[in-house]
Amino acid sequence: MKGKEGFFFKKKKQKTFCKLGRASFTATDPVSKKFLRRFFQKAATFFLLLFALPAAAQSPSTPTGRWLTANRQAVIQVEPCGANFCGRIIGIIVLHAGDPMPLDWLGRPQCGFVMLRTKRHTGTATEPRWAGSVQDPRDGNSYDAIIAMRPDGKLHLRGYVAVPLFGETQRWTPFTGETFADCRLPGNNPNG
Repeated sequence: MKGKEGFFFKKKKQKTFCKLGRASFTATDPVSKKFLRRFFQKAATFFLLLFALPAAAQSPSTPTGRWLTANRQAVIQVEPCGANFCGRIIGIIVLHAGDPMPLDWLGRPQCGFVMLRTKRHTGTATEPRWAGSVQDPRDGNSYDAIIAMRPDGKLHLRGYVAVPLFGETQRWTPFTGETFADCRLPGNNPNG
């Protein structure tokens, strides 16, 4: 006889799938089959969610849309113009319905003023960005710009002179309110 098992009392060898200290689950144990089935179902669900969340959190691939500027005083419509994008003013916050439309540096109404132009795509598929220029409608000054789409759904506009390091970044948010043909947005609630 060999040890406890001997020839007559030979134990069946069982495959152990999961060993947790003193507890282990084998393929022949009905509890372990149920456990393993649930474990793999939950693991599969976890991995599906793990890979689906980054896809859902991806930033938009283009800057097209209506954007509320960082100072919440204007709405800019960004749309394709040729192979690039242009942004024009489609809404300006006025305190009172009778207030005059703000004028640009040439004395024309700012409504419809094209203040943003991209020149080329400089980003990647995961981090879309464009190089271009932005022009201040109040004084006509032009600045180089980098436009980037962020995963949080905001558009980041960095205006600078010569080197991006010496610039300022504005964060524009999507605009969901109503705009009118005369560009006037009454009241203080620009998304209302």
